[in-house]
Amino acid sequence: MKKSVTIKEISDQLHIPRTTLNEWKQQYSDFLPSTGEGRSKRFIDPDAIEVFKTIAKLKKSDHSTEQISRLLQNTVPMMHQIDHQEPAPFLNALDRIAAEIKKTNELKEKELQIRMQEMELQRQFMNQVVEQAAASSLGKAKRWWPFKKK
Repeated sequence: MKKSVTIKEISDQLHIPRTTLNEWKQQYSDFLPSTGEGRSKRFIDPDAIEVFKTIAKLKKSDHSTEQISRLLQNTVPMMHQIDHQEPAPFLNALDRIAAEIKKTNELKEKELQIRMQEMELQRQFMNQVVEQAAASSLGKAKRWWPFKKK
């Protein structure tokens, strides 16, 4: 079992003020493995310490909060405390969303087929119009000059 530490212990170990660590704790809580709530919150050692070290290095390199969050998302797994009873409703919600997406996709597919049929009918009509115009212009030769013959 991994050891847990307080903000004060992390502060002493990393030589970073507790107020700074508390600010980072609020900003990057999704990336900090912890147990407990509120004042009794403790962080999992050495994982949380590594995350705090990474944040400190990035802050010293003048990275913004958003940049640090993006970098942490790519390197540190998000730490969500999930109750063992919670996945069932979550999975049910995902199933409902998947069913809605499937239904929407089927409707869009039908709509696409209808539009393609309409476009084909329009293309056929245009071809008929062009053929009729070409046939009617064959009988009448138009002159390209504006004056009349004498």
